[in-house]
Parts: sequence; C-alpha cells; structure tokens
Amino acid sequence: MVLSSADPPVVASLLKLFLRELPDPVLTQKLIPNFEEVSKRKVPLQRLEGLRGLLQELPEPNLRLIQWVFVHMGHVIKKEKLNKMTLQNVSIVLSPTMQISHRVLNCIFEHAEDLFAGVALLR
Repeated sequence: MVLSSADPPVVASLLKLFLRELPDPVLTQKLIPNFEEVSKRKVPLQRLEGLRGLLQELPEPNLRLIQWVFVHMGHVIKKEKLNKMTLQNVSIVLSPTMQISHRVLNCIFEHAEDLFAGVALLR
C-alpha cells in the first residue's frame, strides 16, 4: 500500500490502529517491568545503558518498530511549531497506543539520539 498521497492524519490513524492491535505490547509483557525499573534510575548514563541492554533483548521486529517510531516521532517533535506535536502531545498519543508508560516514553525520548544514532528513515 502506498500512503505518500494520503493525508497525514489518515496515515497517523492507520499507524495508531496497527500499534493498538499488536497481539503483545511492542516492549513485550516480559520486559515492560524491566523498562519501568530502568526508567526510575537517577543517573542518566545508567538509564541509557539499561535501555540499550533491554532494547537488545527485544525480538528483532519489535526493535525495528521501536526504532522507526521513535526516530519518526523525533522528527515530528522537531517540527512542533508547524504541527503542534510537542513531546507531551506525542506522549499522550503514544502511551496508550503502544502500552508504554509516560515515564518509559520520556526516558526513551531523552536518550533517543544515542539509542537510535544509526537509524535513518528513507523516503
């Protein structure tokens, strides 16, 4: 399916529907408690190292999806003056859709540049 000519809200709705209907949360039921614990660490470098380790434990498709979503949403947030999608607004949408707490989302966004440094989205 080619979505390049679709309106952005339609594409966003399709992505949210896909994420909501995944049979298991993208961070997996097994690892979600570990992500919660890592996100509570006081030292930023310890949070980053913990996230790196946990992301590597994800199944490959889950990891690719997380990389794609967070890199894409980082681009969306950078254009917040045009689209009104601040980090808070993106978190409000992603948290229930991806079944990720706000704490974990913010932790991932805090370290996204380091976590996903080699990830590039191609048009």
